[in-house]
Amino acid sequence: MKLLLKYKDTIVSMGLLPTLCTFIGLHWLPAAPVLLVGILSSVGGLVYALGVRRSLNFFLLQGLISMTLCYAVYGSGTGLLSEADLTLALEFLLLAFAFLYLTLPDSYQTWLTKMHLIHHISYQLEARIIVILSAAHLFSMFVVYASDLPPVPQVDYLFRHVIPIGIYLLCMIINIIGIRLALQAEELPSSLIRIAPLYQGKIYLSDHASSVWDLPFTDSLLGPSSAIDRKARKLVRKNITSPHTSPRLLLRHWTDENDLSHRRPVSVYIYPLRHADELRTEQGRFFSFEEIKQQPAAFSPSLLKELEHLQLAAEVWNEYEKS
Repeated sequence: MKLLLKYKDTIVSMGLLPTLCTFIGLHWLPAAPVLLVGILSSVGGLVYALGVRRSLNFFLLQGLISMTLCYAVYGSGTGLLSEADLTLALEFLLLAFAFLYLTLPDSYQTWLTKMHLIHHISYQLEARIIVILSAAHLFSMFVVYASDLPPVPQVDYLFRHVIPIGIYLLCMIINIIGIRLALQAEELPSSLIRIAPLYQGKIYLSDHASSVWDLPFTDSLLGPSSAIDRKARKLVRKNITSPHTSPRLLLRHWTDENDLSHRRPVSVYIYPLRHADELRTEQGRFFSFEEIKQQPAAFSPSLLKELEHLQLAAEVWNEYEKS
């Protein structure tokens, strides 16, 4: 459970959870409320993904469209879709959308790019599993029911409920196992987060315990870039009296360590201040970049490594404020 909560943004098959719960619910509960709950759960997941992570989980979208179509046809009262056939219809629609994703991956990625959403996440493995197993399941079911064999309740129950649930449960298990194996193979280092307050072409620095001046707001976090961005925003809200904007990512680099296994990624952000007294800390002061260059021994090696980028950002922002 800790793995699921910690890497919920990395385990892409978490988007299958509303669909899996819907398959289970259709066996035990009335169809219409179960489909409606599945639709609302998918909408909630999509809103979270779009609003917080700026991404679109394909499996949430796939499940939302499929369950909405089933709900509309089943609730229309036309009799085109009976409650007994809902699981098969839902599985067929999910299969169709997974097949479209596999055959038109470039179109999907292009659409995500146009929408300014994260587009580097792949759903290929799980989509292939869905296509292969669902196609084999539906085809074998067609062969069995097209034959003249007498109906067997146990076989019907297996085809309509057990196998669809098993397919989507298998996708989630494979994805989770893959994440776990990847984490065991390579222990990912936590990322350092550094925030530089800028004001009128100067930079605010704090005198740390090591008697060198460095950026005042730092922290570390193990997680994806979206989580690092959220952590940076929390640091700003904690240390700025009235934040008027979000910190802006300036650059990413690695710490300078002789032992490569101890190197850590670093994310450097800038935060342009409107007033010099917005900072909640009083353990530092503003420096000009010329002052830093004149006495480099008084400043941290990390700051000196980032200095040119920080100076350029400060100058550009200062000119922007004047214009």
